[in-house]
Amino acid sequence: MFLPYNTDAPIYHWPFATVGLIAVNTVVFFGAAFSPDDAVSFQQWVMDFGLRYGTGLHPVQWLTASFVHLGVGHLVGNMFALWGFGLLVEGKLGWWKFLLVYLGMDIAQNMALQLVVPGCMAVGSAGASGVIFGLMAIALVWAPMNEMSCFVFLIFRIICFEITVATFAALMAGLQLLSASLSGMAFGSETLHFVGAVFGLGVGIVMLRLGWVDCENWDFFSVWAGRHKMSREQLAELREKTPVDREKTERQRRSSLEQIQQILVDGRHELAYAAHRKMTGTIDDWRLPEPWFRKIIAGYHRAEQFTESIPVMVDYLRNYTEQAPLVRLKLAEILIHHARQPAQARHVLRKIPPGSLDATQDAYRRKLEQLADRIPPSEVLELQPQDW
Repeated sequence: MFLPYNTDAPIYHWPFATVGLIAVNTVVFFGAAFSPDDAVSFQQWVMDFGLRYGTGLHPVQWLTASFVHLGVGHLVGNMFALWGFGLLVEGKLGWWKFLLVYLGMDIAQNMALQLVVPGCMAVGSAGASGVIFGLMAIALVWAPMNEMSCFVFLIFRIICFEITVATFAALMAGLQLLSASLSGMAFGSETLHFVGAVFGLGVGIVMLRLGWVDCENWDFFSVWAGRHKMSREQLAELREKTPVDREKTERQRRSSLEQIQQILVDGRHELAYAAHRKMTGTIDDWRLPEPWFRKIIAGYHRAEQFTESIPVMVDYLRNYTEQAPLVRLKLAEILIHHARQPAQARHVLRKIPPGSLDATQDAYRRKLEQLADRIPPSEVLELQPQDW
């Protein structure tokens, strides 16, 4: 079995929720397996909180079953997979949205299984693998050609290699089909994995189509159409050749801009950015006025949502140049003081063009560089810097 541990997909958020879920799963398993209370055995604990079939509906089990693991190997394999795909998915969503997606898929698929699987087919199931297959399916939709760094134990050696998300998903699906065929296509863990993948595909496609996630033309549909290899000029040319109702598009653009303007007047910066992201996925040449974008960023900062503002500021830097040096300065400050990403901060600061800051601002840039250099690598867990 090969286990993922990193990805080259753009990561905008440090995986706090993923780490938290891994910690909770680990504590729950060892707390149950080595409980000093002899009155409740580990097997009974699995029966109580795992997912049972044919005994009616147990809503508590819809949530708890994914935190129940049957052994150390079961736990370790699932946690490595959770780290690999949680890193990619949470990296695009942020911790609280990721947690909603994770727990939502967990509860929905366990509820569906308990509703439709009769007790005569299986006693029950447990483990996070179903929802992890859901995360893998989301990663397949959002970043099929991005690479996962993996390792595998081979006899007494550890072999590291890189593989695309699409290839990883295809190999896992093939292994599940092979295992199912060897068991005579009987109901088993393979079925549970495919159920999780189906839920994940649905969630990934819906969130992508609604513009709730930025995949930068590297999602499955863009890759299929070849847009991931196109320059901005080629994409613009493609839009010109595509027959669309221009008048309808312009009406939609004007209406959306009016709505976003009113949202900004009401001071609802998060809703304004969500509307902008939705329009980015709906109108090909959508562009938000640059001063409005800065108002959205300022709204995040007034609300002290500093880490949440990181992907918004990165979005700004990829689309505007007017205030890019100052935005980079603020972004580096947030990366150092709030996100604890000194290497990424240094990378951001190096991209500020010489002479674009006044004397006071340039002195602050040097101060930030010194702060980043003073943070010992042992005090942070930082991924490979992204090219912002």
